[in-house]
Amino acid sequence: MKPCRLHAALLWCSLPLALNAQTPTIQDCLGAIPICQQIYTEALAPVGDGNIHDEIQGTCMDGELNIIWYTFTVNQTGDFGFVLTPNNPDDDYDWALFDITHASCEDLPDDPSLVVSCNAAGGTGCHGPTGATGDTNFDIQGAGCFTFPPNQSFGWSPFNDLVPVVAGNTYVLAVSNWTGSPFGYTIDFGLSTGIGILDEEPPLLELVAPSDPCGGDLLLLQFNENIQCASISAANFELLGPGGPYLLTLESDLCDVGASYGKDFHLRIEPPLTQSGAYQLNLLSNGLDEVLDLCDNAAEPQALLFDLLLPPTLDVDLGPDLSLCEGETLTLDASTPGADDYSWSNGSTAPSILVNGEGTYSVTVSNVCFSDSDEIVITFGNEPPPLELGDSLLLCSGESLTLDASLSSAIAYSWNDGLATPTRTITQEGTYAVTVTTPCGETSDAVWVGVLSPPEPPPFDGSSAPICPGEEVLLDASQPQVQYLWDDGSTNPTRLITQPGTYAVTLTNPCGTLSGQAEFLGPPPLTVEWNVDTVLCPGESLLLRPLVSDPDARLLWPDLSEGPEFLAPGPGRYLLRVSNKCEALDLTLEIPECPQCSIYAPNAFSPDGDGINDRFELYTNCTPEFLHLQVFDRWGSLVFESKSGEGWDGTVQGRKAQEGVYVWRAEILFPAGIQPPRQLLKGDVLLLR
Repeated sequence: MKPCRLHAALLWCSLPLALNAQTPTIQDCLGAIPICQQIYTEALAPVGDGNIHDEIQGTCMDGELNIIWYTFTVNQTGDFGFVLTPNNPDDDYDWALFDITHASCEDLPDDPSLVVSCNAAGGTGCHGPTGATGDTNFDIQGAGCFTFPPNQSFGWSPFNDLVPVVAGNTYVLAVSNWTGSPFGYTIDFGLSTGIGILDEEPPLLELVAPSDPCGGDLLLLQFNENIQCASISAANFELLGPGGPYLLTLESDLCDVGASYGKDFHLRIEPPLTQSGAYQLNLLSNGLDEVLDLCDNAAEPQALLFDLLLPPTLDVDLGPDLSLCEGETLTLDASTPGADDYSWSNGSTAPSILVNGEGTYSVTVSNVCFSDSDEIVITFGNEPPPLELGDSLLLCSGESLTLDASLSSAIAYSWNDGLATPTRTITQEGTYAVTVTTPCGETSDAVWVGVLSPPEPPPFDGSSAPICPGEEVLLDASQPQVQYLWDDGSTNPTRLITQPGTYAVTLTNPCGTLSGQAEFLGPPPLTVEWNVDTVLCPGESLLLRPLVSDPDARLLWPDLSEGPEFLAPGPGRYLLRVSNKCEALDLTLEIPECPQCSIYAPNAFSPDGDGINDRFELYTNCTPEFLHLQVFDRWGSLVFESKSGEGWDGTVQGRKAQEGVYVWRAEILFPAGIQPPRQLLKGDVLLLR
């Protein structure tokens, strides 16, 4: 049996199972020696035909006498040639070259077309060296010598023509020691220079694909050349994709029965692939655990992508068991998205069947990966089928729902508002009733539909207010058909607040969820600042308007009036009570009486230098801000003037003034708060000498 090779057009196939449980040796095709150098020397020729027998039939050779196998893959199209030289020139060696690019070692006995060149010539003149050298133009030569032209049974020369080979193809060479001597031989592949049979390229992982289009637990791997079984393990791979991480186990039909190499491997996956998507298989290389071809070339790191596209899973539903009226028929429809095949219990393969009798009807729907089944029991009777509109229904405001009174056997529909359709759309609250006429009679049902609005914000939402020590505030979020959840976990519609803080509640009903909150602040201290820094003189008044920290505070004045200001009629003590919802302050304001200033002007002075009454000046018990004094003689002439409060010393321009009566005039200004603030005075004074 030929192996199933993986390529772009064939994603799922099975590799051949080994037919022999014996471990292959170099005397078996599966244990063939890879050609990794130009010259091979076999000092002692083995005997026998290895562990796998009857591998060669229908060729020019006489079976598998004392055989050794070689294998190679061509890198460049050209001519293959070699020379085999026995160590004993009288020995007779036969050989055959097979192309197993699209086959396997197990196919050699059954497919003679795999032979591309064969030489079994022997006897006098044909012993000794043999090979494909181009010395003749023959590809097949049988036993003996000097038969011209040669054929599969008779030979002419120990040398065949060079063998045309194709890049990428794999070949095996069987060398048989017909003589059976133990002396061995040397085989030289130098004639094949230029076609690259000496492998120096790293192996490549050509293809990765699930073994099953439905995923499963097996990945098929194929390299572009044979890989040493001892060099490869699950540790050389990493699978990435949906449903991972994945645990991998490496399997090989050939390596697992003792072969030295193989191109095709399996990765057992745990868990199995069950999801559609893109997957990536990484071939790892860490410089230690390397994947090696037959010539010890190490594979380089690779990443191969593959997609797994699973068909949809199937869910077939024939509906509930039904009771039909006598004579009524019913179409059972099993149409299911993604289903490819239908199998009914009555043998039908259509998506639907027509039912006109009692019984249990079952169907299985399937596609390449999945299947599903369902069944329905059909009975017949004289009663109309029951009608179920459902229990009481709740509808959110702004939404709609459809009431469905459909019956397969219905003849007519009659709703309580006159509609005659099997279904109707509901947007308003009310009771909806329908009567359905069937061949078995009438059946009715009714349902109440309520309309509910989403929760509304509680009345305190967004508010911010002070709360006084010892005060209690009740937050009420009550609404019909609403559930409550406060931030402290309580579920009552109300909550008693006694401390400052932020309090939140979530309101929920079938139509929505809404949250609200209120903030309560600790009261700031109540403070009062007076704008009074003055005195009042008798007859004066002052408008009192204190600065209060709480603009809503209550101000109670001495006359029991209330308001932000009060007119004080004069100096004195004034009582004020300032209060708000949390605090009260009793305050006292003293408004002093303004000082009274008196002025004394002497009526005579004697500037004689005795230190007594030497100057004329005005005397006051207050300190004036300005004092302007003028003195005139009897003729009205100004004899003295001072604006600094200095008195007259009785001289005029440095000379003593004459005795007599003089007239004076004065203007005096006092500081604010002193009455009177300005005085104009005049009089006369007697100057004595």
